[in-house]
Amino acid sequence: MSDDPEPLTAGDARARSLACARRINVCLEAREYNEARHQLAEAKRFALLALKFEQEQAA
Repeated sequence: MSDDPEPLTAGDARARSLACARRINVCLEAREYNEARHQLAEAKRFALLALKFEQEQAA
């Protein structure tokens, strides 16, 4: 995990998840599978955080 602050909005979280997805592709091309696995976990975390933000806004 990076030293970046946690995203504050659903859009921020989605952008961070998308950035992780892009890094996954780079890692896979470089055959850095452990880092790709880490990025996948981060992408999932940010995607779930975006969903949480969206659900809170809808409530």
